[in-house]
Amino acid sequence: MKTELLPKPKPILQRIKSIELSKGTLALIGLTLLVLPFLSSSVYYRHMLIISLIYITLTTSLNLIMGYTGQLALGHAAFYGIGAYTFALLVEKTPTPYWIAFLAGGVMAAIWAGFLGAIVLRFKGHYLAIVTLAFGEIVRAVLYNWVSLTRGPMGITAIPAPVIFGYTFKGLIPYYFLALLLAVVTYYVFHQLIHSRFGRAFIAIRDEENAAIAMGVNATHMKVLSFVIGCFFAGLAGSVIAGYIRYIHPDNFTAWGSLMMNAMVVIGGEGSMLGSIIGAVVLTVIPELLRFADQFRMVFYALTMIVAILVFPYGLVGKPKPPKENRTEKKGQKTGETIGIVIPAPVASAEIASTEILTIPKVKNHTPILEVNNLTMMFGGLTAVNKVDLVVHRNSIHSIIGPNGAGKTTFFNVITGFYRPQTGSVCFDGAELAGLRPNEICRLGMARTFQRIRLFRTMTALDNVLVACDGLMSSSTVDSIFRTKKLKREERLVRERADELLEFVGLSSERNHFASNLPYGEQRRLEIARALATNVKLLILDEPTAGMSPEETSEVINLIHLLRDEKGLTILLIEHDMKVVMGISDLVSVLDYGIKIAEDIPQRIQKNEQVIEAYLGKEGMVAL
Repeated sequence: MKTELLPKPKPILQRIKSIELSKGTLALIGLTLLVLPFLSSSVYYRHMLIISLIYITLTTSLNLIMGYTGQLALGHAAFYGIGAYTFALLVEKTPTPYWIAFLAGGVMAAIWAGFLGAIVLRFKGHYLAIVTLAFGEIVRAVLYNWVSLTRGPMGITAIPAPVIFGYTFKGLIPYYFLALLLAVVTYYVFHQLIHSRFGRAFIAIRDEENAAIAMGVNATHMKVLSFVIGCFFAGLAGSVIAGYIRYIHPDNFTAWGSLMMNAMVVIGGEGSMLGSIIGAVVLTVIPELLRFADQFRMVFYALTMIVAILVFPYGLVGKPKPPKENRTEKKGQKTGETIGIVIPAPVASAEIASTEILTIPKVKNHTPILEVNNLTMMFGGLTAVNKVDLVVHRNSIHSIIGPNGAGKTTFFNVITGFYRPQTGSVCFDGAELAGLRPNEICRLGMARTFQRIRLFRTMTALDNVLVACDGLMSSSTVDSIFRTKKLKREERLVRERADELLEFVGLSSERNHFASNLPYGEQRRLEIARALATNVKLLILDEPTAGMSPEETSEVINLIHLLRDEKGLTILLIEHDMKVVMGISDLVSVLDYGIKIAEDIPQRIQKNEQVIEAYLGKEGMVAL
C-alpha cells in the first residue's frame, strides 16, 4: 500500500476534477454552450460570454507554455496584438478573404514566436520571461510609432464586419459561436497534444530538463514547438477580437494584459486544462461583479487574487506537484552521495574470500565500445578532469572509483555531452562525439542515470519510461492531433516495450504510481528502466546503490548482472561501495583530483598503494 504524499485539493474541487466526461456529459456540456447566449437578450451578457471565450483560448494557449512545458512567458498579449493587427490590416487594406485573414493572424504570431524561441529557448532559466516582456513593449512601441501602417495612437477603426463564405456577421450571436469554435478547437488540439509523445516530452522538460535531454528528448525543439503553438492560438484569438470589436488600439495589448493572462493560468491551475477555463472565466467575471466598488474596484480585485492564491496554492483545480525531495526512503537511508567508504588496506587472499565478493565474470568481447583520449575539463582555474584516457570494452562492467571530488561525475557529464571539454576526444561505437548534444549522444546508444535521482516526479512510472521511448517514435504533431493509425501503432508498440522493461526491473505493479511516491530503491530501478528504453548499448550508472539498504543493493547488483548477461549491455559505473565494485567489475579505473592514477582488475586495485593513499592519505598509510 503506497503512502499518499500529495496534499489533497479541496473536496468540491477534487470532485470537479474527477468528473468522467462520458458521451452523455459531453453532450450536456455541448447543449449548454449552444443554449447559453439565448438565455438572455442582454447585449452586456452576450458580450461577457464572448470575452470569456476569447480569454479561455488565450489562457489555454499560455498554459501549454507555462503549465505543461514550464516556460515563464510574460508577453502573451504581444502575440495576441500581432494577430489582431495582422487581421485588421489585411481585411482593411487588401481583398483578403476573412477566413484567410483569421489564419494569417495566428501564422504571423507563430512566426515571431519561432524567431524568439529559436534564439532564447536554447538557454535555461528565465530568459524567455525577460525577452517576452521586452518584446511586448517593443511591439507596443512599434504599434504606436509606425503611424503610416498602424495609425499609431489613433488605432485602426471601422474594421469591416466579417464575411465568411458569403455570410455577413450581424449582432453578437455569430461572434459568440466564432469565439466558441476557436475555444473548442484550442482545447481539443491541446488535449490531443498533451496526451501524446509531445505532451510527455513537455512535462518531462518541466520536471527535469537535464534528465529529459539525457533520455534523447530534444528539449530546445520541444520548448520552441510549445511556444510556437501557444502563440499561434493567441494570434487567432487576436483575429477574433479584432473582427468582433472592429476597433483596435496599442493599449489593448499591454504588459498588464500579459500579466492578467498569467494570473488566469495561476489562479485556474498550472498544468490543468480545466483550470485554464475556470481561471479565464473567474478573472473575466470578477472585475465586472466588483463594479459596485467604483474607484476601489481594482483594489478589491487584487485582494481577491491574493486570497485565491493563498487558499488555493495550486490553483482552483490545479494538481499539486509532488515534493522535490524523496520522503519514502527507509529510516536511516540517505539519498545523496555515500560518504566515508574507503578502500581497505591490502589483505591476504584468504581474507578476500571471506568478504563475500562475487566471482568476477569474464569479459565476453574485447573490442572497445568507448574510447576516451587525453580528456581535460576545466572550470576556470580548477581542473576537474586532467588528461584522462579510458577504454571500455563491449559486454564488460567497468567501474570508476575515487574519493569525493575526484572528478568522476564531471567525467560522466563530459562523455555524455553535458560539458564540452577543453581538450581530448570521445569515440563511442566508432562515432566521434565532439560537438554532439546529450540527446544526440543518447540516440546513438549511450544512456545514463544520475547521482541524484532525476525522475519526472509528476508523471507515473509508466510515463517516465515512455518519455525515453521518444527517440523510437516518428509521429508528428498532426498525427497526435488527429490520432492517426501511425500514432496508434507507435503508441501500442512503445507501451508494450515500457511494460516489458518495468517487469524486467520488477516494477510492473507500480506502473501507474507517481514516480515521486515510489520507495527510494524502486526509484533507482525505475531510472534504470527509463535508460533501457532508449535502445541503449552503453549504460552509464552514477552511484546506482548510493543510500540503499543491503537488500536493495543486492537487487541492483543482480540487475546489473542481468543487464550484461541477458541484455548484452556494456556497463560503466561510478560507485563508492567497494564490496559492490569488487564483486561485479571486470576492470576498475581510479581517479584522484581528476587524474587517472590506476586501472586494473579488482583484486589488484584494492592492493594498489597509490589507490590506498588516495583514499586514506599518507597519515592513513603510516597507520597501516
